[in-house]
Amino acid sequence: MTFNSSINTLLDSTMEAITSVIPLKTVIKTPVLKNPSSSYQCFGVQITITGDFTGKMLIESDKDVFSKLGMSMFGMPLPDEMLASFAGEIGNMIAGNLSTNCSRKAFIIDISTPTVFENAPVYSAFAHVVSLPVELHETGRLSIILAAEQ
Repeated sequence: MTFNSSINTLLDSTMEAITSVIPLKTVIKTPVLKNPSSSYQCFGVQITITGDFTGKMLIESDKDVFSKLGMSMFGMPLPDEMLASFAGEIGNMIAGNLSTNCSRKAFIIDISTPTVFENAPVYSAFAHVVSLPVELHETGRLSIILAAEQ
């Protein structure tokens, strides 16, 4: 399978996962190719993907956006000590849903447990990096980054 067909399957399945998991009106913007040597400086969660696609998924934003998202899902503000746990869980929910959506398309992936980060690593080891911007109604923007090793 080529990179383009793999990334298209992943992007379509990611968009389905986002609209299924996030209980807010979302506007999913056009995916953007990023420079693999770019450094992403923010808060978020990283999940390793293996199988028909090998790489990482990164869900990034700032703490305020994750906090507002938590508020919309649970109806109460999340204290700082719970924010990392929530970020990991939302990453797990999106990645799990992504995996299920991919399997329906005969595209098999496995996902790792989520790793929450304060400042993301540089992705210079990856051949391709695609960012999917997602606007969350009255909440802010998330970026879903897919970094491919192939």
